[in-house]
Amino acid sequence: MLANPKISCACGCGESLLTYDRKRRPRRYIHGHHSKPYSNNLWLRFIAKVDVDAKSGCWNWTGAKQAYGYGSLGFKGKTLKAHRISYEKFNGEIPKTFETIHGTCVCHRCDNPSCVNPEHLFLGTQQENMHDMSSKSRNNYKMSIADRLHIGDLFKYGFNGAEIGRMYNIHRKTAYRYR
Repeated sequence: MLANPKISCACGCGESLLTYDRKRRPRRYIHGHHSKPYSNNLWLRFIAKVDVDAKSGCWNWTGAKQAYGYGSLGFKGKTLKAHRISYEKFNGEIPKTFETIHGTCVCHRCDNPSCVNPEHLFLGTQQENMHDMSSKSRNNYKMSIADRLHIGDLFKYGFNGAEIGRMYNIHRKTAYRYR
């Protein structure tokens, strides 16, 4: 029987594989690598998932997204946030602070969580990020104070959270929070 030599995967990942499988069929890729571009270079993988919007100037992330629309990228067993990768690539390392639980935040000037344009990103604390959000009226308080007080009264009259939620077009848990 002839020796089965090893070759490198054709996707460019650098891993080696046998030239033939058990049934003596020729192989070029490790299973799953042929269907997507793969690279050990973080920057090449990052830039392949960016789409530039000419109107807003945002670099929109087209890859996987986490909660609230923030882009994410898996690399070497870790999940990295796309806007933080972009900030570090163009503006330098993000300082590590232990003053707060959140550390240093990378905030968006454009209020687009999927934007990775380094010109739209700036550093701040969690408190500064929350202040920026409220100054731009991006907070989740869509109801007036009078409506929130009225919700409290409705609970006193025997309405439950689901009923109040339907009346105000909010989630029942939000109604309970306003109570």
